[in-house]
Amino acid sequence: MSLRRALSSQRRIIPIKFCLVTLTLLVLLRLYFKFQPHMAEKALRTAPERVADEFRIALLKQQNHLFLATTGKNYNSTAGSKVCVVDPAITDCQNMGFAAFLLYTLDHILLCRALGISPTVFWRACNSVCSRDPRVNSWEWYFEPVNRGLKSKVEKVLCPLQLTSDNGELFILGHSFENRTDVEEFKNSKIITTQERLRVNRLIHQFVQPNYRIKKKVELFYQQYLAEFTVLGVHVRGTDHWMETSEKRLPSLMSWIKKAQSILETLPRPRKIFIASDNHEVIIKFVNVFGKEMVIFTDAVRAKRYHDQIPPHVFTFEPNAADPYEQEIGTQVLMDILLLAKSDQFLHTESSVASLASYFNPYMTSHFLQDEKTDKESGRIHERRSVEETEQAENLEYLDEILGCFQKNYLGSACSNTAKGIFVNLEQAGMFLRTQPEFAVTKLEGQLSENR
Repeated sequence: MSLRRALSSQRRIIPIKFCLVTLTLLVLLRLYFKFQPHMAEKALRTAPERVADEFRIALLKQQNHLFLATTGKNYNSTAGSKVCVVDPAITDCQNMGFAAFLLYTLDHILLCRALGISPTVFWRACNSVCSRDPRVNSWEWYFEPVNRGLKSKVEKVLCPLQLTSDNGELFILGHSFENRTDVEEFKNSKIITTQERLRVNRLIHQFVQPNYRIKKKVELFYQQYLAEFTVLGVHVRGTDHWMETSEKRLPSLMSWIKKAQSILETLPRPRKIFIASDNHEVIIKFVNVFGKEMVIFTDAVRAKRYHDQIPPHVFTFEPNAADPYEQEIGTQVLMDILLLAKSDQFLHTESSVASLASYFNPYMTSHFLQDEKTDKESGRIHERRSVEETEQAENLEYLDEILGCFQKNYLGSACSNTAKGIFVNLEQAGMFLRTQPEFAVTKLEGQLSENR
């Protein structure tokens, strides 16, 4: 009987002890979170929120460094094999047009090459350039694949997430035909010289080959309208482009006409003007002055007026599954770039389209429009929105845009550590990639020295 009573008493004591321990832990946790409220908030965050917070912290830390990246491994692959995944829309999927996005892609490829590893290219969920389906590699809508499938065959996978613009020696996005270092966005830009055009042209020949669909469209248009003519190519970037100029003005429309006339008079007959633009007004102006037989242009989505503030690549639209707007407008811009590159003489101001046309054909004679008289209407627009207001708004939106793109696209990253919120700087990436004692970062520093 005494043994039975002892066992019964012990059964009652164990639950009491368990309850006391549990209660004590709850009290301690409550006191801890009372004095450390941020830890309670952290404990309640979802996995995507934690990853986003880790990315925000890493992004702020890398502002004065070259890049931010993540990594991944395939354990059943050849030891030491590696690939660099070029997937720019993970952190920039908002308002970049086709030409600027292609230049940004070339910057990623340059970085991969400087690190001594082969790139593979993905375009997905990148606004007007790409399909809205992140599973679709829209690069192959326009170009031949770059090392397709390599990311699943190698041991080490590096995914650059964010490049800074501080190193104008290596990167090419934002480079200018004239000095624009007084414009904040282009303070580190490099002048596009003949040598620079040849350098980028070699990169394009290796990695940026238009696919059969694009080549066929361009060749058919060229043979029908421009073959056997001496061609003056003209690219007029209007709409919101005034914000990217030193003068904060657009050149007057008449300055374009006068400069085109002066160049055209020097060209042998028969001759044509091929004009590409983001607005219909300037094309109508050229047709009215030079005649519809002389002026050739593609059928493309454009803004109505020269001074409209919304460029075509940020137009709103209804998706069309049969003929996606994203593919159509990207095709239109790429056709204009490749047709401009076939010109004998090229008239332009600053623009990503003009830069790419000069890179695709580094031997084409370039005429940069310098206009002392600026358009009054553009001046009135500028008065409504000052440079300071524009820069302030852009700074406030910059981090949110990057984070928004990252949260939208990071789960599709080829690097497994992206979803874990594990990020690396340049030195850490070099250590991850090394197959010999020499760090990959040393290779990059050597590349930078060569460019200088």
